[in-house]
Amino acid sequence: IPPNLDILWVPGLRRKQQIVTLPNPAAKTDKDPKSLRFSVISLVVDLKQAGLTMRPIWSNPSGMLGTSSLRAMAEQWKAIAAINGGFFNRDRQLPVGPLKVNNRWMAGPVLTRGAIGWNNKGEVFVDRLNFTEELVTAEKKPIKLSNLNSGYVQKGLARYTPAWGDKYIPLTDNEILITVQSEKVVSQLKGGTAGQGQIPIPSNGYILVARQVPELVALLKPNVQIKGRTLFKPAEFGKYPNIMGAGPLLLKNGSVVIDTKLEQFRPPFDKQGASR
Repeated sequence: IPPNLDILWVPGLRRKQQIVTLPNPAAKTDKDPKSLRFSVISLVVDLKQAGLTMRPIWSNPSGMLGTSSLRAMAEQWKAIAAINGGFFNRDRQLPVGPLKVNNRWMAGPVLTRGAIGWNNKGEVFVDRLNFTEELVTAEKKPIKLSNLNSGYVQKGLARYTPAWGDKYIPLTDNEILITVQSEKVVSQLKGGTAGQGQIPIPSNGYILVARQVPELVALLKPNVQIKGRTLFKPAEFGKYPNIMGAGPLLLKNGSVVIDTKLEQFRPPFDKQGASR
């Protein structure tokens, strides 16, 4: 186990490495270790330090597709320090958690899991984020969306904006691809095999991807006017321009609040440990 370290990287930013010892909750016999020792590495950031800012970064500045090492991302974005955060699908190389940068949603969450929001004033908010998007047609019929710019694929109507990239390539077979520009449905196109073909994402709109929901496709024919809105709880998240999420949420206001069932972590991930 490496030694404890506390390095002042730059004013307002420390790199800490420490050995933590905690009781072993799984100890049931005398042969089981009564305590667990592990190394924790953290960045301690003073968001009120002049000249120091914190923001989310990711692999591909031109879109959401792609993964790379933490070092490569830090060098690409010219960050003086970086630490892992957020979730992604390593097979699809796409995000599966919330990412909001400078008030722009790059990707939305798909489950109610832990998230952190912050601003340039040094204010921080931590809680479980419940995020949904809705479309409303001229007939005032609300349509709930399943995902925003996400590699988490499920039945429903997902939305892909220019933050995703300049094109969308089908993630599943037989999707219905609906192009929206200036709050109006422009066209519908039936996709083929997953990973085959592509459709451009308009700079003044987005693509709706329908997966096994023909009843929603029928409501979104060409020339239909629609408006969108974003809903989230707690409402406090709305004041923060930067948000990143993963889970499970461990601490809130100094109290342990872990609840793997609530955040839908399934066995064995609800019991295992991993480097963070």
